[in-house]
Amino acid sequence: MLASPGLKTRDLRVLVDRLRERACTLGILLSANGVTGDPDDLTAAHHQISRALEQGLHIVVISTDELGGVTVRGLVKLLLGKWMKLKAFKTSL
Repeated sequence: MLASPGLKTRDLRVLVDRLRERACTLGILLSANGVTGDPDDLTAAHHQISRALEQGLHIVVISTDELGGVTVRGLVKLLLGKWMKLKAFKTSL
């Protein structure tokens, strides 16, 4: 059985629209397989995350692998690390 490729660009656009409609500046996206595209080249869904950041919206992506066995303290550390990566590299993967 093949693994799905991750959330696509259109899925990210829906999240960005919902954040904007609700005046939220942070979205935490849990995904079994991450998102599509290349985080280094900011392609596909990574591009949408980067564009959202330019508009003041922070989207942090966490895969289910990253959540495996995480404690509350570990989750806080994971979220902070992802947020810092988002600010530095325009994507959180």
